[in-house]
Amino acid sequence: MAIGTSKMLLFGASVASTGGGMAAGSSMLPSSKEEREVKLTSASPKELEDISTLPPESKKCILYVTNEAATSNITKILSRHENVQEFLETKKTSDPVFVKDVETACLGKAKGKFVDAEEGINVYVYEKNTNAGKKWIYSERLQKDWMRMKSINKDAVTQ
Repeated sequence: MAIGTSKMLLFGASVASTGGGMAAGSSMLPSSKEEREVKLTSASPKELEDISTLPPESKKCILYVTNEAATSNITKILSRHENVQEFLETKKTSDPVFVKDVETACLGKAKGKFVDAEEGINVYVYEKNTNAGKKWIYSERLQKDWMRMKSINKDAVTQ
């Protein structure tokens, strides 16, 4: 009888330890009510950026050079420049105010109007002949959507 009792004790202990192990193991698994933390393992912490600190995607700035606007109207668009910084590079030393005005307009922060077209922000400028020589002009009154106006000669930029 002693052998039967010891078998029963061993069997009971093994069941209890198995059941206890299952209970302990199940407490380690996340329940459906708990939030699971997902960690990115393929990038180093230096490569991770908080998306809330990223600037919103800015629109592309397109610079159009027009004929000289004697009045508030132009008649012709002479050229189109998608690389505005390259266009402005040669003008930084000779006319920093013009460069700053164009950069501000390209950011959409100009005091006057700017055209926020589907393709980006269109900025219109022209080169004026003065007694001191030629001078680049950015004018708030010139910022209209000239590309949509049928009366404007756009042959130089639509070919």
